[in-house]
Amino acid sequence: MSIPHNHILTRNILSLKKTYLTDVVLPVVTVLQKKTEQIRKQYCIAGKNVELFFYSQVLYERLHPAISHLDISHMNIPNSKDATQVCSQACDLTVHVWDMSGTGVVVAPPWSSEEYVNQQEVDTERNRGNDFLGVYLNGEESISLYDISTKTAYFFIQDVQVLPTWVDAAPLRTIFHWFLAENNIYLLHGAVVGIGEKAALLTARGGSGKSTTSMECIRQGMTYLGDDYVAIEVHDTGARAYSLYSSAKLKLNALKYFPELEVQDGSNGLLTKIDGVEQKMVLNLNTLFPQQIQLSAELVAVLVPTFGTGEMTHVEPIHKVQAFLALAPTTLFQLPLASSATLRTFRLLIERLPMKRLVLGSSVSRVPEVIRSSVFSSI
Repeated sequence: MSIPHNHILTRNILSLKKTYLTDVVLPVVTVLQKKTEQIRKQYCIAGKNVELFFYSQVLYERLHPAISHLDISHMNIPNSKDATQVCSQACDLTVHVWDMSGTGVVVAPPWSSEEYVNQQEVDTERNRGNDFLGVYLNGEESISLYDISTKTAYFFIQDVQVLPTWVDAAPLRTIFHWFLAENNIYLLHGAVVGIGEKAALLTARGGSGKSTTSMECIRQGMTYLGDDYVAIEVHDTGARAYSLYSSAKLKLNALKYFPELEVQDGSNGLLTKIDGVEQKMVLNLNTLFPQQIQLSAELVAVLVPTFGTGEMTHVEPIHKVQAFLALAPTTLFQLPLASSATLRTFRLLIERLPMKRLVLGSSVSRVPEVIRSSVFSSI
């Protein structure tokens, strides 16, 4: 399902119109429902009841592990006892997920007609009244559609066998981003680790030590809400973080800090697939550290990791503008059709929480101790 060269993409995104959903996709979904056996799952995502229909066993096996900790039928809440973890009873979002090769049901590509494709990227502020968001993501070769009026979304690909590994680590990210934004909850590129009901956000551009730091924290007993993307809700006095994915991505050269992981196999929680672009290993922490996965926590600080030159890790002040620049650009670049409300939320987050630079030393095992003493000493 590769895009023709005559279509111009903005940030590798092709924006789609609602006519593509109504004319092409909805008739296909009707056929799928009649022809294909479905795997129905319900997940509690930031307190919302999300129902997924998988029309492919293989695709389910690829996408489910990263959100398995949110599966309502098996949900484990060892550290979150507050009311926010009571999922709404009614279904808040329905998502249909399939691949064409596995189901044998083909969907015509959106570029088959100019009536289905926006000629430039949609301004989500001006087009919010259309009650629809849709994109084709180049590189991922996927199509995500969200009918806001019916709270129904659709995700499909040509062939699960060529689906990039990064999708396993953060499945349905675009759809969750759109849906949660409707509820004033926003996806953010960062890791969240904590103690009890309190947590710290680690955010920085890729390659800054964020994932290695969060993995060492969970290995030393701290709780974990996410490594790559988490959901953030800003309120009057601060902000709350919600776990979205229980996966973690580690660069291959970071595995030297975690020798016990190198002897694991798929049955013990290590997804032995390597992202061919970034050379990262994808881990399923819901299997490796199930008792330390936390679904929700109040944020008490934002840490911006960076590599230092010495052995010891330490914290130092950071200007809020620098913290904002560490947080916002990488998030906004990776979230298709993000509205200005996302940016406003990030600004409020920076204003309401203390900011610190986490200068990482070469002794990885000592990093959690520094985070505990600098962020959680009063807990």
